[in-house]
Amino acid sequence: MKYLIISFKNRNNLYPFINLLKKFGIPSGIINTPRNISSSCGLSAKVEYRFYNNVLDILSKSNHDGLIGIFLLSRIGLHEQIERIV
Repeated sequence: MKYLIISFKNRNNLYPFINLLKKFGIPSGIINTPRNISSSCGLSAKVEYRFYNNVLDILSKSNHDGLIGIFLLSRIGLHEQIERIV
């Protein structure tokens, strides 16, 4: 399964983004930021990869200066791979 991990500098940037996702009907969750991702905030948003274009659209239409990056999390069995995509 593939997921997007959207990482922000702090929680004050994360929570408004989560609220925007909910507003547009995009299922999301809040997770602990994986160690592979350099972040000053210990929490990130997690969204299914199929919503990638929707996430980009929301980010482009709103002010999210605190965005660190968008990462692709791929899981195959117990193996996990994280790759920066934005």
